[in-house]
Amino acid sequence: MEKQSRTPSSVAAAAELVGTFILVFAGCGGIMVEARDEVLTYVGVNAIFGLVIMAMIYSLGHISGAHINPSASLAFSAVVRLSVKELPIYIVSQIAGATAAAALLHEIITNTSINVAVTVPVGNPFASLHGQKAGIAVGGIAACNGLLAGYAWTLSGCSMNPARSLGPALIAGKYNDLGVYIVGPVSGAICGAWFYKAITIA
Repeated sequence: MEKQSRTPSSVAAAAELVGTFILVFAGCGGIMVEARDEVLTYVGVNAIFGLVIMAMIYSLGHISGAHINPSASLAFSAVVRLSVKELPIYIVSQIAGATAAAALLHEIITNTSINVAVTVPVGNPFASLHGQKAGIAVGGIAACNGLLAGYAWTLSGCSMNPARSLGPALIAGKYNDLGVYIVGPVSGAICGAWFYKAITIA
């Protein structure tokens, strides 16, 4: 886990906004198309999320670290790899990108609703709490988490990214148990970062 190079905050913010926009546009767009046409399956949808994350890390990683996820930014900040001053800039950019993508999907994909891309727990919201954390590793983990957890997909929507959950929720106006999709990924990412730091120091 290397310290990021000093990219101007405005450039890093733009990279995070664009990266999160692409992630949500492609991933949630896939969910909407699957709901309408039933051609992708949950395997295809999770592959989209994983491949897009991989692509964003390789294309934007040198600019902002390609967090494209508030959980990742909070984890980097928790282990002093992202300054407290930059943290709000990253998170606001990520949420803005996710919300803009959801708004565009709401307008351009017909005969289905953005509601299908909103992450809402089925049953007990506490059963949906789960967390995670360079290119192939993170993208592969995101795809595998969804692909191997067909049960988690039906239970919770399998979102590991608060921005991905928040963007569609804001556009749809659906906030059912949204805190689950903030607390779960954030706590998982921060614990993972602390654990990584502890074992690398030891």
